Amino acid sequence: MEINHISNAFLGLGQALRISIYRLIARSAKQGIRPSELKEQLSIPQATLSFHLKQLQISQLVVVQRKGTSLFYTLNTEVLEELIQTMQLFLQNSEDNSIHVLTKPRIKVKAKE
Repeated sequence: MEINHISNAFLGLGQALRISIYRLIARSAKQGIRPSELKEQLSIPQATLSFHLKQLQISQLVVVQRKGTSLFYTLNTEVLEELIQTMQLFLQNSEDNSIHVLTKPRIKVKAKE
């Protein structure tokens, strides 16, 4: 799994309410759960729920399917399994050279004298 995908997955889960939403989606198993059910169980405004569901979609942790006029959210188990496998590799080999951080190196600026 690429470092950017790992980062996006953790960003997707980087908020307590989003983790609660993700857990409820996981409990719904393969049949999925409608946003109205999530809203009712969490007692949150629709706009808040929509924002967090969108973030989970962007991070590819959930998949949305339309059935008739209803939307159903399910886990993207492929991404979850890949993330878990990658984290296990991190534990097994903390010096894994196949993972590279895609950031710019810091530039040291000397102070003028």
